[in-house]
Amino acid sequence: MADGRLIVEGRSNWAYTVWLTGQESFILGRGTMADIKIEDSGASKQHARITLEEGRYVLTDLNSSNGTFVNGERIKQQVLRNEDDIRIGKSLLSFIDGSVSRQIDSDFARTISDGVKRLEPIGQPLLKSVHRLDETVVGLGKQFEGSDETEKEWHNLRQEMRKLRKEIRQLSRTNTYHRFLSMDLPFNQRLDLAIAHLAEETHSQNGFVMMIDPRTEKWVVRSRYGTIADWTGDKHSRPMSLSIVRKTVEDGKTIISSSLMDDERFEQAQSILMLEIKAAICSPIFNSKRQVIGVVYVDRRTEVDAYANKQQRQVDSFAEVLTSIALMS
Repeated sequence: MADGRLIVEGRSNWAYTVWLTGQESFILGRGTMADIKIEDSGASKQHARITLEEGRYVLTDLNSSNGTFVNGERIKQQVLRNEDDIRIGKSLLSFIDGSVSRQIDSDFARTISDGVKRLEPIGQPLLKSVHRLDETVVGLGKQFEGSDETEKEWHNLRQEMRKLRKEIRQLSRTNTYHRFLSMDLPFNQRLDLAIAHLAEETHSQNGFVMMIDPRTEKWVVRSRYGTIADWTGDKHSRPMSLSIVRKTVEDGKTIISSSLMDDERFEQAQSILMLEIKAAICSPIFNSKRQVIGVVYVDRRTEVDAYANKQQRQVDSFAEVLTSIALMS
């Protein structure tokens, strides 16, 4: 079965993702019988259809009043390609092809992660070298005991060694995510694998990457992992909590909470209670103007173990890599 997804403009400032895998035909329109609801007065009740034909998704206009457009051209029928823009009325939809799967298999993600780590030429060898050097420094310190000035210099050197060790670990983490996002795969596949790796490294049940689409200025879930669901056209749906995302965007810094049920910052967030989210980390992604243009999010819903600084550093590292990509684009 071919994999694909359709990003659809929704209410207010968000968009939602329709995962096309598992169904061979979708009706798009503003009618109640439409599979993909388009809240647009310029859309017909049954405006267009997407069908899976011989492994490819085909978009067909259903004699709509205002027409169906792909990349600015009015079409009757067209095979969809990755990142095609579909316009119905004033609403913009984006087709994404080649997703790894609706849900990444954790064993597969772990296999890919192990392969990426084995390719990594930086990290452990440097840490071992620093550790050996640190042992040498400790030995030298014992030889100069009794000299206040020498002991002070020795302690300063030990602090520098600890700082260097921390920087190497950070470099190792970011290098791993750079490798995921540099793989010879469509970008959405790279994101899927990277968020799956992040969830494994942080022992999280769920995760997602949400970013602002620069064309529509709406928030879109670009990738997800676990049992978490995306928004749909139903305004009453609550598949994920945006309270933590909103707080991260407002503050412009990482939010970590190991007991959301007792966290005063989110005591009014009913979605957290409804979804039974126990703990979460959410880290911002920035553009060149230091404006938040996205977030990296992970949570735990069945475990009560607290997140630690180690897990936060993993999330921050992934967000930093996505920020560097945004700065280059």
